[in-house]
Amino acid sequence: SRTAPAPEGPWSATAKPVRTVDNPESPFVVRYGDGYYLWQQMPVIYSTNYLDFNGPLVAHMTKQWFSGRYAPEILHHNGQYYVSGYSSGIWLARMRWEIEEVDDADLLVLETSGATLSPPFYRTTTWYTASAAYTVTNTMQTYIAADAHATVLINGAPSVGSRSNTVDLAVGANLVELDITAASSAHKEYSVLVTRAANPSVLSPQTSAGQISVIEGGTNTFGVRLNANPGGTVTVTVARVYGDADIKVIGGGTLVFTAANHGAYQTVSVTAEYDPDRADGVALIQCAASGMDALNVLVRESDERAGTVIPIDVDFGAIPSTGMWNNLSSHAPGAVLTNVKARNGMALPTAVNINGGFTSSFTNGIAQGPFPPSAQQDGFMVPPGATASVVITGLEDAWTYDFTLFGSAFVPQDDFRTRYAAGAAEAVLNTADNTANTATLGNLAPGAGGTLVLGIARAGTATADRAALNALVIDQKPSGGTAYFDFGPTATPGYWNNVTTPEEGVKVVNAIDSAGVPTGVELAITAAFYTAISGATEGIDTNTLYPATVQVDCLRTSGAEVGAFQLRGLNPARRFDVAFYGAAWRTGTRGSDYTVNGTTVRLSATANYWNLAIVSNVAPDGSGTIHVSVRTMPGASWSYLNAMELRPSGDTVPARTFLVDCGVPALPTTGAWNNLAAHETGASLSNLVDDTGAASALALTVQDGFAEASLCGVDASDVFPSSAQRDGFTLDSTDTNALIVITGLPTNTTFDITCFGSLETALPDRRTRYAIDGRPAVLDARNNAAATVRIPDVTSQLGQVTLTIASAGTNAADAGCINVLCIEAVTPEPAAAALFALLALVAIKASRSW
Repeated sequence: SRTAPAPEGPWSATAKPVRTVDNPESPFVVRYGDGYYLWQQMPVIYSTNYLDFNGPLVAHMTKQWFSGRYAPEILHHNGQYYVSGYSSGIWLARMRWEIEEVDDADLLVLETSGATLSPPFYRTTTWYTASAAYTVTNTMQTYIAADAHATVLINGAPSVGSRSNTVDLAVGANLVELDITAASSAHKEYSVLVTRAANPSVLSPQTSAGQISVIEGGTNTFGVRLNANPGGTVTVTVARVYGDADIKVIGGGTLVFTAANHGAYQTVSVTAEYDPDRADGVALIQCAASGMDALNVLVRESDERAGTVIPIDVDFGAIPSTGMWNNLSSHAPGAVLTNVKARNGMALPTAVNINGGFTSSFTNGIAQGPFPPSAQQDGFMVPPGATASVVITGLEDAWTYDFTLFGSAFVPQDDFRTRYAAGAAEAVLNTADNTANTATLGNLAPGAGGTLVLGIARAGTATADRAALNALVIDQKPSGGTAYFDFGPTATPGYWNNVTTPEEGVKVVNAIDSAGVPTGVELAITAAFYTAISGATEGIDTNTLYPATVQVDCLRTSGAEVGAFQLRGLNPARRFDVAFYGAAWRTGTRGSDYTVNGTTVRLSATANYWNLAIVSNVAPDGSGTIHVSVRTMPGASWSYLNAMELRPSGDTVPARTFLVDCGVPALPTTGAWNNLAAHETGASLSNLVDDTGAASALALTVQDGFAEASLCGVDASDVFPSSAQRDGFTLDSTDTNALIVITGLPTNTTFDITCFGSLETALPDRRTRYAIDGRPAVLDARNNAAATVRIPDVTSQLGQVTLTIASAGTNAADAGCINVLCIEAVTPEPAAAALFALLALVAIKASRSW
C-alpha cells in the first residue's frame, strides 16, 4: 500500500485508515525492537501498536541528503540496515538505529529561510546562529514538531501549520524564538540568532560590538558611530525593541552626530535589572536614525552564573526600620509579612510567616551594633518550654540561603542563650546584653514550594531564661549550588573545579559550588580520555558562555573510545541536571554523545559558542553516584568535553517512607526494612533506610522501655509482611507507658506517622493509644490483622519528635503494643548541610523533651 492511506482489499481484516503527517505518500511500517515505525515519505512515527500511530513523531528524514528523493524503503542485509529512495535513479545509504527518548515538545525539523543554521539542527540543541545577506530582509521558520497538536509561538505570535509568519530582519542581530508547548504540557524553547549583513555603500550606524553580555545588577557598554560623513546633523535613537524587559538602556539613548564627530564612537550604557528568576535573559537594542537602516545589538544577561548575593533584611518588633528593611510588627500566630524586597529594592515573592511560639514583643534590646538601632532594640520573646517557628515561603528551591540572626535583650540573667535551627543547621547565640554578635545558619536548601522553617528556642536552663529574635538577614545565593567543572590543561580560577589531565584515577575531591561552598562531591575518571588538548590546537578562545580558559581547552576521545567518570557523594533522594559544553574551532563534523545513567544527549562541537547538552532530573543510584561517559557522535572524528555543570534540579523529590519492624531478634523483616530488636530503655537504631534502600541519618531511641518483645501478634500479612506483623513490643500493668524518640528530622519536612499493633488474645480490651505532641490516635490491637492508625502532618521544629505508646483501656490487665512503625515524608525533604550530602538528614540534638 504505497499510494493510498486506505487502499481497496481484499484484506484478511477490515482496512483501517492511519494518521497522515505532512506528505503521506509512500507509507510503510518497519518493526524494530519492541515497536513499530511508520514512515510517511519523510516523517517517522513510533508506536507499540501497528494499528495506532497517534503518538508524537520521533524522527524526520534529513533534507540535507534526502530532499528531492522519494518513496523511502528500509532494507536489512547481512546485519546492515540501508535506506533507499529514488530520483533519477536509486539512492542508497547505510543506516543505523539509535533509539533515544523524544520529548513531546521537541522539534524534529527546523529551517530558516535565507540563512543556514549553525550548528546543523538537532532536536536537543536549542541555540543556533545564522548569517543572512543584506538583500535578505525577512525570514520564515519551517519546522515539524514531535507533537502534531503542540502550540507553537514564534516571537510571541501563534504559528499555524509548519511555517512561521514572516519575521523582518534589521541589520545586525535578530532573534527568532520558538516556544513549543505540547499537549502533555511539556515545554521547550529554541532560539535562532540571525545576523544580517550591512550595506557599506549607504550611510548607516555602526557599533563596536554585535553582541555584549551584562551581569544581572551590573552594566556594560558598546559604542555607536556612523560609517560615513552625514553632511549634516543626524540623531540616532538607541532603545530596546525586543526581549527581556529587565535589560534597559540607561545612557546614550539619544546620540547626535555631525561631520566633525561621525567617526568617533559614542557610548551606550546598558543594565540588566535584578529579577526573581534565575534564567539568562536576552534583548535586542536597536540603533535607528531617520532614512537609515536600523542596526541591532544583542545583549545577553548573565543571571545564575553571576553568583551575586542579594540580602533580605527583616526587622522583628514594634519599632520599624527604614530604607530597604522589611518590618514584621506582630508576634501573633498567623501574622505574615508580604511584599518583601531585597536590599537593592527588588520586589520578591517571599513571605515571612509567624507559625507560633512567641509570647510577647519587647523594646529593651541594645541599640548599638551592626544593624540600625530600630532593628536591634525590638524583638519577639520565646518563653521557657516553648519553641517558636518562623516560616519563610516563596524562596527559589534551586538556590541556597544563609540566615544571619541577631537577638538582644537587656536582662539581669547571665544565661540568656537562644538556639536557632533551620534545615540541619543549628547555632546558639547568647542574647543577654548582646550588642554585636550574630549567629549564622549556612547553606540552607528550601523544601518543596520554596519553604524554610526557622525554629527559635531557649538554650539556657534557668527558670527565667528566654529566647529572643530581633533581626534576620537572608542571603540568597543565585548559584543554586551549581558546581562547575573545567576540563583541559588550562585551569580556570575562582569557583571552577579543574580536571587538567585525562588519566584514569584523576579526581576532584570535595568540589565547590559557584558560591565557593564545598559540596562533598567527588569527580573521579574511571575510563581514561584519549588526550587533553590546549586551546591553540582545538578550542574556541572566547568567553561567549564561560571564561575563555574554559572554552579554549578540553578532554577528547576518538573513534570507538569512551571516556568516563563518576560523580560521587550525592544525595540519592535529590535530583540533578547535568549540562555539557564541547567546542572546536575546526570545520567538519565534530561532536559528542554524553551518556548520564543510561540517557544520551548529543552536541555538535563545531564552532559551538553557546549550546549546551543537558540531561535533566537525574537520580543518583543508591550509593549516591551518577555515571557519565563521553564518546564521539556518529559521523564525527572527535568528541569534546570542555565544561560541565552539575545543577540541583528544581523537580520534586519523591517522598521517603521509612518502615520499622519492632520485635524479637529471631524474626527480622528483610529488604528495605529497619529492625528494632530490643525493647529496653536505651535501645536504638541509627541510619534508617527508606523503602528504596537509601540511607539517611534518621534514628530511633527507646527513651522509656516496654515490658517485653514477643511473638504477640496475629500471623498475617494483610498490611505488612508477616514477619513484621507477627512480633512486637508490649506493655503490661507495670510498664504502662513507653516512649520512642525519632531524631534527625529536617525542619522543612512534614511527616505522617502510621502505627500497627496486634495482640492475639481472647481478652476483650487491648486498645493502644499512640500520641505525638499531644495528638492521639487509638487502635484496637486485639486480634488485629489489617487496621492501622495514622497521626498526620507531624512537624519537627528542632529535629526530633517523641511517640508515646500507652494502653487506652480501663482494666488493670489491659495492655498496649506496637509491631510496626511507618514514617512517611509528606513534604519532600531538602538536602541539608549541603545540597549534595549523601546523608542529608542530620540529627539535631534539642535541649527540650517533646
